[in-house]
Amino acid sequence: MIMIMLLVMMLLGLAILRSTMLEERMSAGMYDRGIAFELAERALREGEQSVDAAVKNGNPIGRDCSVPTTACPTTPADTYIGGGSACADASGVGCWANASVADSKVPAAGTPQYYVEFMGRRTSADDMGDVNGNPYEPGSVPQATAAFYRVTARSHDPSKVSDRAVVVLQSTLMSY
Repeated sequence: MIMIMLLVMMLLGLAILRSTMLEERMSAGMYDRGIAFELAERALREGEQSVDAAVKNGNPIGRDCSVPTTACPTTPADTYIGGGSACADASGVGCWANASVADSKVPAAGTPQYYVEFMGRRTSADDMGDVNGNPYEPGSVPQATAAFYRVTARSHDPSKVSDRAVVVLQSTLMSY
């Protein structure tokens, strides 16, 4: 009887130990994902700032997806597998640009990166129109022409660090 009781207690202890180990692994995964999310946010913010700076200076930036014959998937093909080409210059044409990691307190899995794509120019359907519109002329609501950019950011290059969580974020910018 005592042997059966000891066996039951041992099995119960092993089940509790297994559950505790699973919880530790899950919390480590959530911590890793949180850090990766923070790094991807930083890369996205830096990518948006580089687009703003390039537009303000009149410089082209990113891969041109405005041509109908150019195939631009919603996320770059090497987003989740890594590799691809690194940017050789500031134009960022068809390559992943490394974002700066200013905060050394965040234990990074790798260098966060962003990818810029020029989606083309479109007229905005803003009811307020443009500053060039004549408010005294009936029906005069000119539409402003805006340039659209898509910025994709990832927490790190998965081909260099494969055992860490990868977070990918994307935003669309409209620039007049």
